[in-house]
Amino acid sequence: MANTHSLALIEQGKSLLIQLSDGLSVGNIIANEDPREVAEERLQYLREAYKDCQRKMARYKAEAEDIKNTLSHLKKPERLGDTEGAEMWIGRMVAETDRQLNVQKGFDEKQIDFIASDIKSTYPTLMFKELAYVFRRGITGHYGKTDFRFDGQIVHVWIRSYLEEKNCIICEKKRQNDERQKAMSYIGRESKNQYQ
Repeated sequence: MANTHSLALIEQGKSLLIQLSDGLSVGNIIANEDPREVAEERLQYLREAYKDCQRKMARYKAEAEDIKNTLSHLKKPERLGDTEGAEMWIGRMVAETDRQLNVQKGFDEKQIDFIASDIKSTYPTLMFKELAYVFRRGITGHYGKTDFRFDGQIVHVWIRSYLEEKNCIICEKKRQNDERQKAMSYIGRESKNQYQ
């Protein structure tokens, strides 16, 4: 867009130069100035403005590329241990949970960074959506009251409670599948015996 604007300014300068060379009068030219000289100065100004716009566009393109590269590194990974940027996402979740719990003395940046790093190293296979689920349930008191306290210990208690629940559910589903398989194989054997 800046290039189009610069080109329009240059075209204006050219048209002014043509008008002045044809002897047309321009209201803002002082009577004792040479119209060609004014037009040349204006054209020179427009050329400089165009060059400046080109430099700015090059700088903006470079900045846009840098931002694009940075954003590609900031995409939220699936698991906590996947990338270096995971601490930032975990830290955001911790800070938001701290804010929502409305604890008197909130975390400072160092505490958030420490807890985020600790969570990432302790639970690298935990998925981000699971951690968000843990924080949502923790905020609502599912894992017990916080007694106006929120710290690393509370976070670890919540995560461990969630993992215990998850393991119980997995074990129950496995048990149900095993029973279903046994029942199906029994029914299969009975059916086979009936038709023999």
